[in-house]
Amino acid sequence: MTDITIGVNEDYFFKNVDSDVEASVRKAIQSLVDQGANVETVDIPALQYAEYAELITILTEAATIHHENLVRRPDDFGDDIRLLFELGELPSGVDYLQAQQLRRQLKQDFQKAYEKVDVLITPTLPIVAPDIGESYADLNGEQVDLVNNIIRFTGPGNLTGFPSLSMPCGFKGEMPIGMQMMGEAFDEETVLKVGYAIEQTNPLKGKKPVLAR
Repeated sequence: MTDITIGVNEDYFFKNVDSDVEASVRKAIQSLVDQGANVETVDIPALQYAEYAELITILTEAATIHHENLVRRPDDFGDDIRLLFELGELPSGVDYLQAQQLRRQLKQDFQKAYEKVDVLITPTLPIVAPDIGESYADLNGEQVDLVNNIIRFTGPGNLTGFPSLSMPCGFKGEMPIGMQMMGEAFDEETVLKVGYAIEQTNPLKGKKPVLAR
């Protein structure tokens, strides 16, 4: 791993994160350092707009795809999904185009970061996954909206199209903690190489999540 430089963005990807999630991800990063990797802090200014751009983009595009069915057969959708599609009908053309401008800027900022690092490592989620059907999650003792926190760290990869990999790096109780590796466009090889190096440290120590019955 001596030829790998890991990028860490503190301002976005390690802000408002469950303390156990953060500790597990930082431990995994240290395991790569122990194998010879370098770590460099990177700034990605447009990340401050990523959640807005992601929500506008996915909601409006999903609403467009399902518009006819939403008009003709609204009751065929579950209440949660129907609400999202209805929200997707609200943004204007100006809103959508502004989101795409932010998307372009975000890609440029990521690309600039990749001039200095080979891969970015982040938590996959800022929270530990709650029970199925829950609308809220616990974040260091505070109840937070589940949907917003599910897309907060994975959204930038979806929005930019850069290759990303999520893999378990520890546990909180019986629930696994995920870490995310994001690489440069068309450089899946490096992302997988770093993932393999983490896997070789056996971060789960043979433990498996308990299956719900």
